[in-house]
Amino acid sequence: NKKKPSTLANATKSGTSTNAGGVGGDAKAGLSSSTIPQDADLSSPSSTPPPLDDISPILFEATSSFSIKTLSCHLPFIGPIKLVRGGNDEVSAPDNGGNTDVETVVHGRGLVASRDLYPGECLFVTPAIFSTPVEDVWERFDGNGNGARLEQIADEVLVDKIRASAENIQDSSCMLLDAFLAQMSSDEVPSFPCDVSENGKELDSHQLEHKNSSFLEILTANPSVATKAKSHAMCSNYNIDRDTILSNIRRNAFGPDYHNYDKIALCWSSNKCNKNKFYNRLLGVYPLAAMINHSCSPNAVRVFSSFEGKEVMIVHANVIIPKGTEITWSYLPPSTDFFTRQKLLKDKYSFVCRCARCLKEKDATSSVFYQYWLENWNYREDGQATGKQIEKLEHLMSINCVPNEVQRYLRIGLAKSYMVYFNEVLAPTATMTCDSARNDVRRQVLKLSTQLHFSFLSCNNASTEHISILHLCYELVSVSHADAIKNQPEETTKTMSQVRFWTDQLKKAHMVRYGQLGQNLEVVRAILKHTRLILRNSDGWFLAENKFI
Repeated sequence: NKKKPSTLANATKSGTSTNAGGVGGDAKAGLSSSTIPQDADLSSPSSTPPPLDDISPILFEATSSFSIKTLSCHLPFIGPIKLVRGGNDEVSAPDNGGNTDVETVVHGRGLVASRDLYPGECLFVTPAIFSTPVEDVWERFDGNGNGARLEQIADEVLVDKIRASAENIQDSSCMLLDAFLAQMSSDEVPSFPCDVSENGKELDSHQLEHKNSSFLEILTANPSVATKAKSHAMCSNYNIDRDTILSNIRRNAFGPDYHNYDKIALCWSSNKCNKNKFYNRLLGVYPLAAMINHSCSPNAVRVFSSFEGKEVMIVHANVIIPKGTEITWSYLPPSTDFFTRQKLLKDKYSFVCRCARCLKEKDATSSVFYQYWLENWNYREDGQATGKQIEKLEHLMSINCVPNEVQRYLRIGLAKSYMVYFNEVLAPTATMTCDSARNDVRRQVLKLSTQLHFSFLSCNNASTEHISILHLCYELVSVSHADAIKNQPEETTKTMSQVRFWTDQLKKAHMVRYGQLGQNLEVVRAILKHTRLILRNSDGWFLAENKFI
């Protein structure tokens, strides 16, 4: 993270390849967007806001466990990003040849870095323009049904809320509807260098920058005074039918990111919890975030929280992103295997992903060793590979000299199976009486979980799954260190070194996912405790004082 900006242009562009048709950038639903007025004021754009280095007031608003400073900016916060128009479904991921003056996206619309970015830099923080009240969904669900029904109810509640806003036009609803409609069509999106004129007049770079900034403000329902006046004048033209809204939110709204609808429905159908104890959000509309295209090897990571009574999304870079590079994230959990990813993306978003990870995995999964592995697949009841299957894969990758990059991609796609395997192997250690046998098991799990850590570090850094693996590694070495203090004092130097290494890895991952946190060690520790509580305990979410995800 200490590299000088001048060196970033030649840095490895981890996670920058994107798909050929991500819905996030161009989810058309048959309705033209509200557009930037042709006679909009092209005065000087506002200066770029200073970096947002401390988001702890958003994360810990509900707690008084330690002193929290006031947020250093007003929301929404838009960082060093631009919106541009790209190619079409058949174009593979672009290569700008190291030319950081070229700003391009693969398909439709997308966000690009307006300058060199470092891991942990905040890209934007924005409240949802519309969100589904959990209480309304809870009442309609009435403890009866499965995840599919719960998702349908959440969709319907959100549609009703948007329709009500369109039928009762006010200044605030004009801005919200403008933002909702703006994510639906790319007709008037500024593009560099394509859209260089307006009313027949060529725009200079200064005017282009302003046009871009204005559209970003519309997407966050935070327009300038001039644009707001135009927005109010267009309100009489709103005519949004239910099917159009429903189609748009099913492709662009952001649903549960931690618990899925099935888990929430199962809990709500039982007597274990109520609406206040289980999950604090269901579905939200974030038009600016909807501009981000998909990659299975992304360069951005998002977090949800609530601030001043509103649902909020916080987005950080998770790798070095050179200027002009497209911002991407994954529409699916990173721990989804290649075949499942391809099917889900095709079925739900109507595109075939051609990111670097998919291209590498496509070649690997068609190889002889992988086909042999699949032919001998042993499924568990939950669909995950058995422990012996994981061991067999590791052995086959070793003897077939599979490149490290490909090994890492394959491991990430099977991360759920690895986690199941770790739990199965570690469970008996609680009753083992032989110290050496117990330590052998821990070393075995630590070796594989270390491989998973480096896999996530190169692809999907600071994802939820990555942080969960890091907590496991830290716990393994901590227990080993405690044992060494008690039984093998001569080993404590080695074990203490391992504890320090994994502590550092944990801290780095959290300061990528949650930003620099004001370099406040107390806040960092609080974040570490929060994620450990949630990710390493089956009922951790119920116990967490703060509900950021």
